[in-house]
This record gives sequence, structure tokens and C-alpha cells, in this order.
Amino acid sequence: MPVVNELRITTLVDNYVGRMGLMAEHGSSMLIESGDSAVLLDCGRTALVLANARKLGVDLGRVEAIVLSHGHIDHTGGLARVLRYLRSRGRRVKVYAHPNAVEAKFSREDTGLRSIGMRLTPDGVRELGADLVLSEEPLEVAPGIWTSGEIPRGHGPEAVEKRFRARRDSTLCEDHLPDDQFLWALTPAGTVVVSGCCHAGLENSLYHAVCISRNPRLRLVAGGLHLLKREEHELLSITKGLRAHAPGSFVIGHCTGFRAMVAFSNAFPGKVFVNAAGVKVEVGEEVKVS
Repeated sequence: MPVVNELRITTLVDNYVGRMGLMAEHGSSMLIESGDSAVLLDCGRTALVLANARKLGVDLGRVEAIVLSHGHIDHTGGLARVLRYLRSRGRRVKVYAHPNAVEAKFSREDTGLRSIGMRLTPDGVRELGADLVLSEEPLEVAPGIWTSGEIPRGHGPEAVEKRFRARRDSTLCEDHLPDDQFLWALTPAGTVVVSGCCHAGLENSLYHAVCISRNPRLRLVAGGLHLLKREEHELLSITKGLRAHAPGSFVIGHCTGFRAMVAFSNAFPGKVFVNAAGVKVEVGEEVKVS
């Protein structure tokens, strides 16, 4: 397995703001860089990803691959604007997603069904000059940077809400989000996991990360962990189980929830940081968060 010696992660969109002059929205977008490679995990809900990147001095024109963690609008809504920008820069990129990410997705509410899926169709992605790569399997999207592929369930509860629906084979059914995936890279001191929403469940996701990286140590876990509805005793069990993997740092936000952030901070003093738009993480000999 190729080892990545250095990684740089910049949060462009999150529910929270970490620097003056930036804006927040309910969504997520993180830029992962290694050497000359730049991969964008998700595009937020709107065109805010471009505005925040510009204010941070981040050149999105370097992006060579876009990975969609799943098909919800708060992670895919900005995709069209990003692809138009990259096309204007003469860039033809690959967009990686699970096949189920492009299906119609809804939230069942008292007022009826609300569309929460991708606004851009597969044909629309191609018309904007990108190559769409749909796969259930892990794929290397840049040297040493991989998708998780579809995440096996069964090692812990999923973080899938009963209101989620998808139109699959012309039938409206419950959506257990098989499209949920994360990015990961193996470093000399352990595995780095960058998550969009972790709908497959944190325990399932991290167990999968350990298996596919063939390394038991979790160097860094960053992004949204979808622990909003977990009770205190469940959070205590999660943090207790994580100790076996000698966790390094946690940079967590979006759908993680403040109660989970407090539980992680108590369990891992000095190792937990709140993610926000503008937060930068450097992974080298040490993990530095600024």
C-alpha cells in the first residue's frame, strides 16, 4: 500500500466558520492535497465553496479529482458551479461517486416529499466537461489517496434517518445510503480518514478504514461524523472502542453535533478540534491544526 508522507487538508465549507471574512452553510467541502495532487471531497450546498476558496487564497484550478461522499444536496449542490469554474480554467476532472449517489433522493416530511438529492444529472456532469466514475469499490483518485468504496455495515449502528427515501428502479424506497463513502490515505504513523457525513455509521466506517488500509492506527479522523442523535452512553462506548486504535487527532464538524464533540474532547484531551470553514490541517511528522 503506497504511503503518503505529507497531507494538507483545508476546509472550504462547513456549518461553522473559523476565520473572519468567510461564510458558513449546512454543508461540507474539504480540499485534500498531497505533493502536486489536489482532491476535493464534496462541494457544499451552493457556490459558497468558490467564494470561501477565493478568500482563503486557495487555487481550486489545481483540483484533478472531485469525490462525492454521498448524493445529498448539502454535499453536491455546489458541484455544477465548481465544474463550470474548472472548465473555465481548462481543467477536465474526474468526478468519483458510488452508483447510488446519482439516484433521486428525498426526505419524507409532514408536508410531503422534499427533494434532497443531486441537482446535476450524470449527463449534466459530462456536459460540464467532467468524467463521471461510478464505483462501489475503493479507487485511488490521486497517488496514495483513496475512496473507501461502499462501507460494509454490521459493526455498529448506522447513522441513517428513517425519513430518507430514494427512487430506485422506478420505486420509492427507504434509503440506507449505500453511497456513503470517505477518503483515506496511509501515512507512516497511521491512517488518515476524511469523512463527509458518515451515514454508514462511525464504527462501521472506521472498522472499514482499518481493514482496507491494513493498519490498526488511526492517525487523523476529520470531517462530519453524524453523531447528532447518539446518547451519552453510546458516545462513551464509541470513544472507549477508539482507544484500541491509538487515535491521533480529531478535526470534526458539520453533522457531528456539540454533544459528541464534548464527549470526544473529554475522552481525548488536547486531540480534538472543531472543524470549520478556514481550518487547515497539516499532516507530516506531526498533525498541526490552524
